[in-house]
Amino acid sequence: MESIARADRAFDSAQFTQALGEYRIALQSSSDSIDALVGIGRTLVRLGNLSEVTEYLGKVRGLVGTAESWKADLLEGELALKRKDLSIADLAFRRALAGNSKCTSAYTGLALSLCMSGLANEAEVLVREALRQTPRDASLMAYLGMALRFQNRNLEALRVSWDGVRRSPTRIGSAFLIRIAFRVFRWLLIGIVLCWCAAFFMPPGWPVYLIVAANIVSLALGCALEWFEGRRRRSFLGLLMILPLLLPLIRPWIVR
Repeated sequence: MESIARADRAFDSAQFTQALGEYRIALQSSSDSIDALVGIGRTLVRLGNLSEVTEYLGKVRGLVGTAESWKADLLEGELALKRKDLSIADLAFRRALAGNSKCTSAYTGLALSLCMSGLANEAEVLVREALRQTPRDASLMAYLGMALRFQNRNLEALRVSWDGVRRSPTRIGSAFLIRIAFRVFRWLLIGIVLCWCAAFFMPPGWPVYLIVAANIVSLALGCALEWFEGRRRRSFLGLLMILPLLLPLIRPWIVR
């Protein structure tokens, strides 16, 4: 259906409010649409409305046959993962993969559950297995980077994430790349902030301009991370912090 396709595109772009509206339109057209019900449930998980998800999960369970039961398992796994019920999430994602071995969302959900359980090495093996089926899947490349990051293999994680974004830029891949880059270069970022504090006591000149520019770039990357992870209001609010970052430039005129 057209509305399902629009909803899926909005979901993949982290436009969850729009996706929810499109899935509801699809459900109005067909009250027993499993894809619409699952889509609404998965979107509500992203929006944090977990109490409603249980209702939709029950509806999906009542409609799906054996061949499509993996869709209900996927929704159950994502709900349990959001609630941090890792053992339930693990079992649900494994059932989903048993029903559909090509379900990328089940692979990535199980990988995240394993990482959160301290089993990042198993998550790496799982994602590499999925990549053998779809070698150029950008989401799987991002989650491989995540599994490597949980093992403190940060440079390797950065390389893998960069390869994934370079092949096929996606919201998830870009978010993981920025997050891993922040981890790898965290001491550099701390140094940039300390230099910004020192810039208040430096005379105007290119070193101050360079320090302020570096802090603005760091802030812009942080705002981009919020945007890619669907927190767009926080992304816009973060951009307002550019104004305080300019203080070392305008201080000489203030203290005259």
